[in-house]
Amino acid sequence: MSVTKEYYDEFNNFYQGNLSVTEAVKRFNKLARLCPHMVPNEEERLRRMIGMLRSEIAVIFDSRITPLTTTAEYIKCALHVEYHLNKKKESQPR
Repeated sequence: MSVTKEYYDEFNNFYQGNLSVTEAVKRFNKLARLCPHMVPNEEERLRRMIGMLRSEIAVIFDSRITPLTTTAEYIKCALHVEYHLNKKKESQPR
Protein backbone atom coordinates (compact mmCIF):
# COMPACT_ATOMS: atom_id res chain seq x y z
CA MET A 1 0.00 0.00 0.00
CA SER A 2 1.37 3.43 -0.87
CA VAL A 3 1.87 6.15 1.70
CA THR A 4 -0.70 8.28 -0.09
CA LYS A 5 -3.33 5.53 0.04
CA GLU A 6 -2.61 5.04 3.74
CA TYR A 7 -3.27 8.73 4.37
CA TYR A 8 -6.49 8.61 2.32
CA ASP A 9 -7.66 5.58 4.26
CA GLU A 10 -6.75 7.16 7.58
CA PHE A 11 -8.51 10.39 6.62
CA ASN A 12 -11.65 8.55 5.50
CA ASN A 13 -11.76 6.58 8.76
CA PHE A 14 -10.49 9.25 11.14
CA TYR A 15 -12.47 9.53 14.37
CA GLN A 16 -11.73 11.56 17.50
CA GLY A 17 -11.84 8.58 19.83
CA ASN A 18 -9.92 9.36 23.03
CA LEU A 19 -8.19 12.41 21.59
CA SER A 20 -9.04 15.89 22.84
CA VAL A 21 -10.71 18.23 20.37
CA THR A 22 -7.40 20.08 19.99
CA GLU A 23 -5.47 16.88 19.26
CA ALA A 24 -8.15 15.63 16.85
CA VAL A 25 -8.24 18.93 14.95
CA LYS A 26 -4.44 18.92 14.63
CA ARG A 27 -4.50 15.39 13.20
CA PHE A 28 -7.46 16.23 10.95
CA ASN A 29 -5.65 19.31 9.59
CA LYS A 30 -2.49 17.31 8.92
CA LEU A 31 -4.46 14.67 7.02
CA ALA A 32 -6.39 17.37 5.14
CA ARG A 33 -3.11 18.92 4.00
CA LEU A 34 -1.94 15.51 2.79
CA CYS A 35 -5.25 14.81 1.02
CA PRO A 36 -6.35 18.27 -0.23
CA HIS A 37 -8.74 16.98 -2.90
CA MET A 38 -10.81 15.33 -0.14
CA VAL A 39 -11.66 18.73 1.34
CA PRO A 40 -11.90 20.99 -1.73
CA ASN A 41 -13.95 23.66 0.04
CA GLU A 42 -14.99 24.89 3.47
CA GLU A 43 -18.35 23.12 3.32
CA GLU A 44 -16.75 19.70 2.77
CA ARG A 45 -14.06 20.41 5.37
CA LEU A 46 -16.75 21.28 7.91
CA ARG A 47 -18.84 18.20 7.04
CA ARG A 48 -15.86 15.89 7.50
CA MET A 49 -14.78 17.63 10.69
CA ILE A 50 -18.21 17.23 12.28
CA GLY A 51 -18.18 13.56 11.28
CA MET A 52 -14.92 12.88 13.09
CA LEU A 53 -16.05 14.05 16.54
CA ARG A 54 -17.32 11.87 19.36
CA SER A 55 -21.11 11.79 19.33
CA GLU A 56 -21.38 13.53 22.71
CA ILE A 57 -19.79 16.60 21.13
CA ALA A 58 -21.13 16.33 17.58
CA VAL A 59 -24.76 16.09 18.73
CA ILE A 60 -24.60 19.74 19.79
CA PHE A 61 -24.18 20.77 16.16
CA ASP A 62 -27.34 18.94 15.11
CA SER A 63 -29.41 20.97 17.57
CA ARG A 64 -28.18 24.42 16.53
CA ILE A 65 -30.79 26.73 15.04
CA THR A 66 -28.16 28.65 13.11
CA PRO A 67 -25.64 26.30 11.49
CA LEU A 68 -21.95 27.06 11.75
CA THR A 69 -20.42 27.99 8.43
CA THR A 70 -16.68 27.96 9.07
CA THR A 71 -14.31 25.47 10.63
CA ALA A 72 -13.02 28.21 12.96
CA GLU A 73 -16.53 28.66 14.42
CA TYR A 74 -16.93 24.91 14.65
CA ILE A 75 -13.64 24.36 16.47
CA LYS A 76 -14.41 27.16 18.95
CA CYS A 77 -17.81 25.63 19.69
CA ALA A 78 -16.41 22.07 19.96
CA LEU A 79 -13.76 23.25 22.43
CA HIS A 80 -16.46 24.97 24.47
CA VAL A 81 -18.61 21.82 24.55
CA GLU A 82 -15.60 19.65 25.46
CA TYR A 83 -14.70 22.03 28.32
CA HIS A 84 -18.19 21.80 29.80
CA LEU A 85 -18.36 18.02 29.40
CA ASN A 86 -15.04 17.72 31.25
CA LYS A 87 -16.24 20.05 34.02
CA LYS A 88 -19.38 17.95 34.38
CA LYS A 89 -17.34 14.73 34.65
CA GLU A 90 -15.06 16.32 37.27
CA SER A 91 -18.00 17.38 39.42
CA GLN A 92 -19.64 13.95 39.45
CA PRO A 93 -18.97 11.77 42.50
CA ARG A 94 -16.76 8.76 41.84
